Amino acid sequence: MVPVYDHESVRRWLDVCAAKHEGCPGNDWVKLPTTLVEVSPPGSPESACLRFTDGQEGRYATFSYCWGGPQPFDTVAASLAAYSRELPYTRLPKTILDAFQVTRCRGLRYIWIDSLCIVQDDPDDKQRELPKMFRIYGNSFITISRPVLEAVMTGF
Repeated sequence: MVPVYDHESVRRWLDVCAAKHEGCPGNDWVKLPTTLVEVSPPGSPESACLRFTDGQEGRYATFSYCWGGPQPFDTVAASLAAYSRELPYTRLPKTILDAFQVTRCRGLRYIWIDSLCIVQDDPDDKQRELPKMFRIYGNSFITISRPVLEAVMTGF
């Protein structure tokens, strides 16, 4: 059976990209999106929290996936302060945790996930952030994609 995600193949592809694609935005540090999820580094206890970037530059991953129905977990105004301290790791959907793992394995500190990085019940935040999605995905170092998904709890 072929694995859905192969760390070694992705590492090789990114090495080729870094060596041969000089104009690729993924090779440069870019202005970070307004809000990102910061994941713990490899070798440390797994954790994550929302970070407000204040115009900092760096590299980040993005995660593109089919929501597969209602989200069991997202950022809303009432959870924003708590999530900026720590996301409830053990309650996160498996698909999100898998995306965190890929981010960690690629040596990245940040990942942008729309359901977490846009406050879902705040029309002003949506109005500010939704028009930026093209740039957010375009500037990311890597986009992790899980296009066919029955439900977000499924995982990779």
